[in-house]
Formats: sequence, C-alpha cells, structure tokens
Amino acid sequence: MNNNPTYGELELEVMSCLWEAERPLLVADVHERLQVRRELAYTTVLTVLGNLFKKKAVDRARQGKAHVYWPLQKREQAAAGLFQNLLKRIYNNSSTEMLAGFLKTSTSLTPGQIENLKEELAKLEGEKERE
Repeated sequence: MNNNPTYGELELEVMSCLWEAERPLLVADVHERLQVRRELAYTTVLTVLGNLFKKKAVDRARQGKAHVYWPLQKREQAAAGLFQNLLKRIYNNSSTEMLAGFLKTSTSLTPGQIENLKEELAKLEGEKERE
C-alpha cells in the first residue's frame, strides 16, 4: 500500500463514502451516495475507483459480476499523509508555519476548540520532554 497517496477532489469524495460505510461498497452504492452531493455518471465513479485501486488506496473483491471496494487506510492515516505532503511541499517542513497558517484561516474556532488545541500542544510538549 502506498503510505501517502495524493487525492484529487473527487477521489476524496469517493474515499469519504468508503470511510463512512460500514461494509465494502459496490460501484453502484458509491454512485448513489455521491448523487446526493453532485451529479456524476456511473462510469465516472467506476473510473475513480479504478484509479484509487491502482494507487493502492482501496482494495476490491469480486461479488457476483461486480466488485466491492473498501479503503486500505483509515481516514486519520490518509489525513496524516496529506498533512505530511502539505507540510513538505508548501511549508518547507515548518510545522509552526503550517499551524499558524491554518489558525489564520480558521476564524470560526470556538473557545472549546481553542482549549482542545492547547491541550494537544501540551501533550506534544510532554512527549518532547520525555525524549
């Protein structure tokens, strides 16, 4: 499995459908779920799933005449890979700059969310001190 595949917008929408599902999905299932968000041809969804399979982001198994698909990474693992890619490509590996950039664009943080961020930073500080 590719640890850090990159995803286009539609690929992420398809992956979200698979992550939210409690079972492997047929192309028709993914197509139906995506129709709520946007109108897409069945063949487009089939192509996207094929591309994700080639990237090793999903796996598939034959079920009758069709295939069922499931993700090979959890959403959190994929997000970590995307963050790592963003950190490297945009922020030259400066996590401080990346976090500052995120905070500048997230103007709707609630006091509770700000507190959660502080707690996560405190945990990181504790981990660094133990190293």
